[in-house]
Amino acid sequence: MQEEREAVVRQERKRVGMPIRILAYTAVLTALSVVANIFDVTYGPSNAQRFSVTYFINFVSGAFLGPFSGFLTGLLGDLLGFWIKPSGDFNPIIMAASALSGLIPGLVFFFFRGKDKQIKYPIVAAIISMILVFLICSSLNTVGLYVYYFRAKGRTLGAVFALRALPQTISWVINAFLSVSLYLPLKKMLKLENA
Repeated sequence: MQEEREAVVRQERKRVGMPIRILAYTAVLTALSVVANIFDVTYGPSNAQRFSVTYFINFVSGAFLGPFSGFLTGLLGDLLGFWIKPSGDFNPIIMAASALSGLIPGLVFFFFRGKDKQIKYPIVAAIISMILVFLICSSLNTVGLYVYYFRAKGRTLGAVFALRALPQTISWVINAFLSVSLYLPLKKMLKLENA
């Protein structure tokens, strides 16, 4: 009788869906992503440049919680941030880039996971993640800004890339530094079994 109860309890623990701990961390990181989207630093002509630590927050979610959590954190962080403090027209291309900035680290860290579920070479995975985020997400952000804002002003896509190249690189370097240097301390602090 006791063994049957223990078996039922074990089955309930293996329920389908996100474990509560992962869900709670995803919610907290999503809230931080919203805050980072709301309280970004805009500068430059017509406030066309923007600095935020959303890449870092989305990286943490993807790297530690997995691709789905990273995707949700980026997507909801951008969507709710826009809803709370709109800064122009809604731009689904930028929202997609935000979602990918959490998904990409999640996928990279998934592929670096060994049979024992431990990450092999976590710093290399973090660097690869941030390089891919820079190449893909920064490019998508620039295309999104071009399509929704700069094309109507007569600027070319190449000119918009040139305008954003240096500021986006600086923003990425800061986010990449945070991601790579804080990975191991965060791993100890979060105490996630699969990170």
